[in-house]
Amino acid sequence: MRPEFIGHYTEFMDDDNSTYPGSDELLAIGSAVGKKLGLQKIGIHIETLYPGRRTSWPHAESTEEEFAFVIEGNPSAWIDGNLYPLRPGDFVAFPSGTGITHTFINNSNHTARLLVGGERPKSDNRIYYPLNESQNQVRRERGDFWDDIPLKTQGPHDGIPDLQKNGRPATWNLPVLETKRLILRPFEMSDAPAVFEYAKNPNVSRLLIWEPHKTLADSQGFIKFIHQTYLDNVPTFGICLKENPEKVIGSVGAMWVSQKNKIMELGVALGEDYWGRALSSEAMLRLVEFLWQRYDVLRIQSQCKAENVQSKRMMEKMGMTYEGLLKKNLFCKGTSWDMEMFSFTRN
Repeated sequence: MRPEFIGHYTEFMDDDNSTYPGSDELLAIGSAVGKKLGLQKIGIHIETLYPGRRTSWPHAESTEEEFAFVIEGNPSAWIDGNLYPLRPGDFVAFPSGTGITHTFINNSNHTARLLVGGERPKSDNRIYYPLNESQNQVRRERGDFWDDIPLKTQGPHDGIPDLQKNGRPATWNLPVLETKRLILRPFEMSDAPAVFEYAKNPNVSRLLIWEPHKTLADSQGFIKFIHQTYLDNVPTFGICLKENPEKVIGSVGAMWVSQKNKIMELGVALGEDYWGRALSSEAMLRLVEFLWQRYDVLRIQSQCKAENVQSKRMMEKMGMTYEGLLKKNLFCKGTSWDMEMFSFTRN
């Protein structure tokens, strides 16, 4: 059991409903890791920024200092009407009182993630919005409008993400796949109780890299993470029996090992009540067919722990090529694992 001041940001992610009053524009999804882990003097957030979104409306703050660090993706910093492309590792600082108006915009096709920090809210802080007079009026009524901001000449950019201007919403579109006995469909947040039902069982994850889910929030965090990967065109499906397509009994998906080298890796988990019926292999083979059809991939691989005899037999029966034992190839759950490697390759 880890101490309460250690946690993963996905455990604390807000629902995807952040908007300004009177607007239906969805903004970044926040995760208040600092507050949740007990920090009292500074605020630390992880902001998940989907394509076509921004972290906020452009604004400046009078007395609170802020910063942002790009963890993943290629967002742009909107600074006083100009866009500055960013890459992982870039750090942006906003000293208090400077009047630098700013936001972060994701005009790329992939999810971006930022570490955003600053001082906890101050009673004397004032805010100014250079492009949203209605929000300035709200601030005047609240008594926290920055009316003596040192104004700067604004550049030509209107602060709106390209995807919004082009009329294409930031969304994902994963199809529903079928097999003789199964429905493979995208995960919905309403699936969390069903995910928790199978994922809390330690037998399911004993030979896999993830720990059993301890609370429903763990399963909700898993689904939020999966939804993020959908925006990066990474497919993970909920496995359902055709006679009960509303109930998820497992998951099957693929991730990029190397997009440059056109390699993806398969993964599957299935509730213990459904073992011994070849449902995992049926789901994986349908996913492989989908990957060959929809992705520029030359190699699809899968690994299992050397002790996982059932998974090894399953991949052999699926027709995957056995490539050998990788000694101490993965350090997981406090120890080194030997891994068996299998693959399909495109002819």
